[in-house]
Amino acid sequence: MHRYFPLVHPFVWFLRLALVAVASAGSYGPQNFTVADDTTDLGDGTAIDSNIGVASVQGNYLRLTQDGVGGTASSFKLSDLDPGQEAEAFSISFNLRMSTEGTPADGFSVNFGAVPDGNGGGEGGFAMPDGLFVAWDTYNNGGDTPSIEVFSDGVSIANFPQTFSLVHNAWVPVSIHWDAAGLDLTYNGTVLTTDLAATGFVPGAGNTVAFSARTGGATQDIFIDTLEVVTVPEVPIATGGVMISEFVADNTTLDDEECDTPDWLELYNGHNASIDLSGCYLTDDPANKTLWSLPSVTMSPFQYRVVYASGKDRGDPSGQLHTNFTIAKSGGYLALIAPDGTTVLSEYTYGPQAEDIAYGELGSDRTLGYLETPTPESKNRGLQANGLPAESVQFDRPGGIFVGSTTLTILPTESATAVVRYTTNGTVPNQDSSIYTSPFSITETTTVRARVFDTGRLPGEIKSRTLIELAADVENFNSALPIIVADSAGVNIDLASNPSAPRPFRNVYTVVIDRDPLDDLARMTTVPDFTGRGGMHVRGQSSSGFPKKQYAWETWNNEDEDKDVSILGMPRESDWILHAPYSDKTLLRNMLVYELARDLYGDGGGMRARFVELFMNVDGDAVSMSDYRGVYVVMEKIKRDGDRVDVEKLCDKVTDPALITGGYIFKKDKPPHSQPWSTAIEGVPLDTHVPNQLNAAQFGYLSSYVNSFESAL
Repeated sequence: MHRYFPLVHPFVWFLRLALVAVASAGSYGPQNFTVADDTTDLGDGTAIDSNIGVASVQGNYLRLTQDGVGGTASSFKLSDLDPGQEAEAFSISFNLRMSTEGTPADGFSVNFGAVPDGNGGGEGGFAMPDGLFVAWDTYNNGGDTPSIEVFSDGVSIANFPQTFSLVHNAWVPVSIHWDAAGLDLTYNGTVLTTDLAATGFVPGAGNTVAFSARTGGATQDIFIDTLEVVTVPEVPIATGGVMISEFVADNTTLDDEECDTPDWLELYNGHNASIDLSGCYLTDDPANKTLWSLPSVTMSPFQYRVVYASGKDRGDPSGQLHTNFTIAKSGGYLALIAPDGTTVLSEYTYGPQAEDIAYGELGSDRTLGYLETPTPESKNRGLQANGLPAESVQFDRPGGIFVGSTTLTILPTESATAVVRYTTNGTVPNQDSSIYTSPFSITETTTVRARVFDTGRLPGEIKSRTLIELAADVENFNSALPIIVADSAGVNIDLASNPSAPRPFRNVYTVVIDRDPLDDLARMTTVPDFTGRGGMHVRGQSSSGFPKKQYAWETWNNEDEDKDVSILGMPRESDWILHAPYSDKTLLRNMLVYELARDLYGDGGGMRARFVELFMNVDGDAVSMSDYRGVYVVMEKIKRDGDRVDVEKLCDKVTDPALITGGYIFKKDKPPHSQPWSTAIEGVPLDTHVPNQLNAAQFGYLSSYVNSFESAL
């Protein structure tokens, strides 16, 4: 049961209002670029930028890259069209001209999201968590067919191979539209997709539109014209007062200011005026409605605020609020009470809860139920159901490597009313995905992602299996070193190696094969030490230009979240490095230093590392000797962890002077930087590493400490 009542001041705060918030669409254009050549400031809040000055207005068109000029990175960024508001829909249309006298490369992208600084990665887009971008990949590198590709939250969700028209003065229209139904994309009069589910894309306040383009060795002209952008902001939900919009009784992801993960609830002011919560109460006991008193906290119109139900009992208005009770996971009562101590403003009588599943209201109709995705301090969104998640999919085998052909079977569900839906294109299965009816016959590299759907319940956990095809020339490959096979589903992650451009993680499936203890040889057909999903990107600065690339590697679960695993006997973690000792022809120097440091100083002295032989398959075909990359070193990334750098856990919410003394990891390194600063006397450039971003209190403490240390020296 859930009830809502209007707030009352001592006995009447205000009458409940039937509010209808009116939101007007933001717009830009039509922009025809009718200004002087070489203009880079249109005077309308947009920004035209390039690393070597190529991006500018030319001939009343915006030029992003120039034929004959390589090594460029350019961008065109629009300002926020709906300040402070999230978009519920947007449309982008423009005319496009691409031409070249030689080999076209590399491409461009149209991005919508939290656009970072810099010029982006061209067809690799900007690195935007929760963002959406459409990429024109015009370079054929021998395996990466030119295409228009759609990425959501850094994951490829659709790919449309193209034969691009690269004739001078040949203009083609482009139309992109997104709303709750999905993405519509039209290119040169051809509808490429309609209502494509952009799973992972979550619009947020401050999101903007940006173009990113680049060239490498091969080059091309890229011009745009007649640009028009329209965004439709979401209408705030009207409740007439403050209420509890959602709560999580089994939280493992949202940290409080001490880096704990207590229960939490979210208050929402669905009124067009500010409200002071002074004297209101929160309670989990229907017999004691004044259990915990809220301090004098003012909530702005349509503002959200998290209150932790931790039992820590903290009511400092300038700090984080904590109740003196916790929220029962097995079911119970939760309510917001008016200052008179009796009037119920918002209440829930709820059943059993599950880990990181929210319970609350959704949409303007304010339907009540379980929410698959908690959204602390933002509007509730995503899937809602009356019941907890359905059971998990069960496969008959693990993922890994196969030769010739194989099969994959999904086992029957326990529930008679459940169905299993699946995809084979890497996207998350939804209620419209194919229903599993019979075993898969696998003859090429295939990823099956599946989840259970049951009546009246949230979908079950996403599960997947990837089976990688081996070509005949590597079937009998063996080594005295462990073997790693990484498959990127046809995405050439080496292309995004510019150290000054974003390097988003690209999906990979990785198989790690250790040596057989009987003969100390690793074989492709041996049972793997590890198989699983993850993300990789090229790492390093000057080394990113070496022919032998090195990679940052994260291990993920099926929601693209970090998953701690053990690799070749090393302690469980989610962040790893595939180091390529290219300039060290002995291959030994780093390994010797790491081992010596650990011998001298124990587990915290240096990174654990193992020599391996790496196969990196980026062309989408069977893994063959053409994918062999050589001897690599898989090693731990420097990270705060009890088995790595064992310092105190510290998150960016901690401001208490007694708690901000540790632990920090900072570094002297090349850009890009997270939060750089220099020491006071010698001007030594330093950067933060853990936490990645320091709040003002932490930054003040750390920089002062380092300056005192430098002064003492």
